[in-house]
Amino acid sequence: MTLDEALRTAWDNLGSHRLRSGLAMLGIVFGVGAVIAMLAIGAGAEREALQMIERLGLHNVLVRGKQLDDKELEEVRRKSLGVSARDGAAIADAVPGVVGVAPRLEVEAWKILADGRHMAVSRPSESLR
Repeated sequence: MTLDEALRTAWDNLGSHRLRSGLAMLGIVFGVGAVIAMLAIGAGAEREALQMIERLGLHNVLVRGKQLDDKELEEVRRKSLGVSARDGAAIADAVPGVVGVAPRLEVEAWKILADGRHMAVSRPSESLR
């Protein structure tokens, strides 16, 4: 059987079974479309997840205080004054690619109870201790 005969036989079979051929083509088209759509949805979800992670601070470096007991805290305070604004400026100058340095101080609120009365106070900042 030559190539010409094979193509003619295939064309004749497609013509004689039009409904089966049409449904087969429709299945192929929907199958390929579904695969392409799923890949596009997956890529879009990945891009969205990476953007959310980046907004959380993928490129941020946070310096936080360490919880110490009183004896360790006293020893550390004798040796170090802590992180200052000058330290932030030095980091911005020394590390390439730094866009900005922003200090942030978290203050925990405390409540003092005296003689049955409530009084809201705030803990002094780290730099004032």
